[in-house]
Amino acid sequence: MKSSVVLKLDHDVYLEMPLLKGYLANYGAKLVEHSLADALSAINEHTPDIIVTGAAFIGKDIIDAGQCKGLCGIVKAGSGLDNVDVAYARAKGVAVANTPACVAEAVAEYAISLMLSLSRKLSHLHETMRQEGWVRATSVWQGRELHQKTIGLIGFGRIARKVARITHFGFEMPVFAYDPYVGAEEMAEAGVRKTEDLAWLLSQTDIVSIHCALTPSTTNLIGAEQFHTMRPSAFLINVSRGGIIDQEALLAALLEKRIAGVALDVYPKEPLNIGTHPIFSQMANMENVLLSPHLAWYTAEADQRLQETVGQRCIDLIRGVI
Repeated sequence: MKSSVVLKLDHDVYLEMPLLKGYLANYGAKLVEHSLADALSAINEHTPDIIVTGAAFIGKDIIDAGQCKGLCGIVKAGSGLDNVDVAYARAKGVAVANTPACVAEAVAEYAISLMLSLSRKLSHLHETMRQEGWVRATSVWQGRELHQKTIGLIGFGRIARKVARITHFGFEMPVFAYDPYVGAEEMAEAGVRKTEDLAWLLSQTDIVSIHCALTPSTTNLIGAEQFHTMRPSAFLINVSRGGIIDQEALLAALLEKRIAGVALDVYPKEPLNIGTHPIFSQMANMENVLLSPHLAWYTAEADQRLQETVGQRCIDLIRGVI
């Protein structure tokens, strides 16, 4: 009897999952790993039951090739399914599963760390200390407290709720949220006030933190009009998806000092080279900008939860449980 095969794609460009092989082996399943460029040949060679992806786009060509070889499911290691053609897969009878809860705590904590770093100018302060040895307490280094500042959350899913908990109870921050799919009563239970008006949220908050999914309706949700609405003293945090912000409008807003700063962990196309990118290379030289390579989720604890959950999703799909 043929052992079940799980094909993990994008091994060389996104994430390593050393625990997954052993987890699957406990259930009699075999893990093979290939780069996205070799996906079609890997499917023909290994006839996988399941495909696991992190950031690689799983489109019609891979789904069709897999279905012809008996593919029954696709597992996304992470929450967002914007890199999987879910509708096409399901139309072809291929189930799709994700792992939304595994990294929520890690990403929420990271979002808070970005807020603190921007507010206290930590990145610029560290670099200046490294170059000059010491700095004096002059106005250029004066930061701002998070205590009792107002935060606005765009999207109110798992990660946003954890950010709300930390900011509301930890920093006594009034928390507002914009999410058409979550009711006011549900938000109120978390100590959050709902607004139906995105422009109002942008104009009334000191920190705007993005936590919604990337969909056609949220692509470039934050553009030139929205930056004109925001307070000049406001910080923008994005640990969700890069395509939610119009990057050209963001660069203009920074150059024109329409916002106080931005921290990004996500980008419209990943991976990218910050040093040669026409927009982000300019941002990288700004003192009020923090850039990181989509690693908000990456802690030892979250990584272990992720690998175990991905493994369990694979087994459940093979068994027909989901």
